[in-house]
Amino acid sequence: MAAYLTHQQKVLRLYKKSLRHLESWCIHRDKYRYFACLLRDRFDKNKDVKDMVKATELLKAGEQEFWANQHPQPYIFADSPGGIAYERYEMYKIPEWCLDFWHPSEKAMYPDYFAKREQWKKLQQESWEREGSQHLCCFKKRVLKACEELLVTYGNRSLLLTAGKLGLDLELSVSFQSSTIQQQIPEWCLDFWHPSEKAMYPDYFAKREQWKKLQQESWEREIKQLQEETPADGPRTEALPPARKEGHLPPMWWQHVTRPREQPM
Repeated sequence: MAAYLTHQQKVLRLYKKSLRHLESWCIHRDKYRYFACLLRDRFDKNKDVKDMVKATELLKAGEQEFWANQHPQPYIFADSPGGIAYERYEMYKIPEWCLDFWHPSEKAMYPDYFAKREQWKKLQQESWEREGSQHLCCFKKRVLKACEELLVTYGNRSLLLTAGKLGLDLELSVSFQSSTIQQQIPEWCLDFWHPSEKAMYPDYFAKREQWKKLQQESWEREIKQLQEETPADGPRTEALPPARKEGHLPPMWWQHVTRPREQPM
């Protein structure tokens, strides 16, 4: 399907849905045929308009008139979108990726289809990599923008530098996890990779070790701060104090330990 509809396609679709809604308004067939002929005559009077400005205005007026006069509960075919049987049997269809497990003798029965399918998969992979790089670039810009907002809010210069580094590390993590090698497994599983496997991605795992070291330092620092700020008689509530001081790095585990709201113990 084309990305944009032509003027002719828009007019034809307007005519078709106008007939369908007219059929919902007119129960008796003879009455429907009478008003359908009048509707066709209105469209035929303007079918030879060459001026696109005027034609566009007529189309816009027709869309507005249709919207004002459409039926509140039009007839919908059972298999059409919105019908009672639309996609009723979709759950019984096997997914497309099951074709990858067909035996070569089975694929040989449909050579043209599988040849086209290989071209489609190659095009899909190229499109995925291209769009993924664009999304990562936008993600990096959003991270840096958020860091600038944090800098303006809290006035911590080390915050911007560290969060910028975290943004680059997150970018590497997202790009690594979106590859065909790493899919649907948690990040901690990378700790159990064999050294020969890690050697295939030296830059990523070097960055990952730096990130883990920074995360551990942040964890120990915030634990120490919590112990210093806890009263001698113990904590009074389950709400944690903000682990943010002048010169400190941003917390990386705060969302995992903070309660949604303060609850008295």
